[in-house]
Amino acid sequence: MTHSEAAGLIQCEQCREATRNMAVKLLSRTMIGFLLVALYCLPVGAEPFSAMKALQQQKGASFSAAIVDLQTRQVLAENSADRSLIPASVTKLFTAGLALETWGPDHRFETRLLGSSPLRNGSVENLVLLGGGDPALTDEDFWKMARALSRKGLRRIEGDLVVNASRFGLVACNVQDRCEARQASRNAYDAPLSSAGSNYASWSITVEHQDGTVRTRLYPFDLPEVELKGHVASERGGYLAARRATLSGGRDVIELSGSLAPGRDGRMLYRSAGNPDLQTGLLFQAFLEEQGISIQGTVRVTHEPPPKSAVQLVRHSGDRLDSSLAGMMRYSNNYMSDVLLLNLDVDKGGRPPLSVAEAAQRLQVYAGHLAESSGTLFPDSFSGIRLFDGSGLDTDNRLSAGALIAVLDHYYRQKPGLFPAFLSSLTVPDHTAGSSLKKRDPDWLRRLAVKTGGLSEPVTVTSLAGYLRFRDGGWGAFAFLVNGAPGQPIPRAEIFEAMRQDLAPYWEGTANQSQ
Repeated sequence: MTHSEAAGLIQCEQCREATRNMAVKLLSRTMIGFLLVALYCLPVGAEPFSAMKALQQQKGASFSAAIVDLQTRQVLAENSADRSLIPASVTKLFTAGLALETWGPDHRFETRLLGSSPLRNGSVENLVLLGGGDPALTDEDFWKMARALSRKGLRRIEGDLVVNASRFGLVACNVQDRCEARQASRNAYDAPLSSAGSNYASWSITVEHQDGTVRTRLYPFDLPEVELKGHVASERGGYLAARRATLSGGRDVIELSGSLAPGRDGRMLYRSAGNPDLQTGLLFQAFLEEQGISIQGTVRVTHEPPPKSAVQLVRHSGDRLDSSLAGMMRYSNNYMSDVLLLNLDVDKGGRPPLSVAEAAQRLQVYAGHLAESSGTLFPDSFSGIRLFDGSGLDTDNRLSAGALIAVLDHYYRQKPGLFPAFLSSLTVPDHTAGSSLKKRDPDWLRRLAVKTGGLSEPVTVTSLAGYLRFRDGGWGAFAFLVNGAPGQPIPRAEIFEAMRQDLAPYWEGTANQSQ
């Protein structure tokens, strides 16, 4: 019994009592009066997903949705839960789930620093940074590794700093945005993939006021190999824009334009790098020099395995997997999720050069295992699944609300040891600055832990899936996938508001609905 139906029954009990009292006092009233009472007794709001259906009727949107009580395993509401649509970034729920089941929350990816010769008299011939596929390798890791080398006594690299990306090999671009990003980009979501990439394969540019003008610089170091061009004015009413172009030889040029209002705090812009391996080398070189370690040669990149004669100097462990997943999901980081997917492929025996689409077959197999689960609430929801990446950037992906519910239910019911890590990777709207889910509804803000998704091409895609807490303390799960009609974009805020309205009747939980 749904909440709306239960509410209707409660109202009807009240109506019947009112009817009995009226019958004693008003026997002479006409049948019209009784008809009005009967009409009042009809369940109010009995139709589930009425807001989404109105959006569907007004703007031609297609949607798949489901709400379930995870404790009673009762389906509270569903609409085309088996229908597969473009999912966007809720695809990351599958990637995060398989990563946790494969490695566990404590897993750490390793980056190794090798010398092509032993460390003697403070120097090595070549220094090799062997990428271990760490999706969250950042400047902090570079500082730690450079510091570790300094403490070992390294002062001079006689030859080159070699960035070795052999774990994945040269990863071909899998979608048009990533292919185009090799030459130019105005975004960060399209960053190319590498087992030796860092900072999510994106440059960071600070824009801030200084001495009455606007200053722009690369963060954390100005690098001579990366050129910042253009001009940002100090005036109101403008916007900030940045376009990165990669020249022959791998040099990146970033052109900035727009304005920053006087008195406004500085901004940080992120743009994907054209060559993530070279970016890693240039940044690490700067950290080495900061520690007083000089490089006589150049930064170069290789995709060939290091020679067996190489000597390990430093073995660096990155963040725990559960911490990386929290960042990946909160910021919906496509680079991190697809690097994780490629790591999963290596773990299962994949050989370089790797392909994102081939690696995604690991997710397809994972989905198959979920479909075979005896407790799957929507067994037909897996028939139309198609997964070609781990991020949701590929618009050929297809998922259904029922399949997303299966992942959520699987972790809640069958993986109690992993459930806390999976749950903590999701976003509580009230705890996330700048969240697109910000509403004044306290239930919406505080009773959800979710993953969002969104695309603007080839149609509007807005998705939302995660857990909800009922007022009685019980757990529920829900999923919405909304695809707009071609040529009819729908604002995300409008879709999220329809989702909020359709979730609102279910906060009470099935315990109260069955009264």
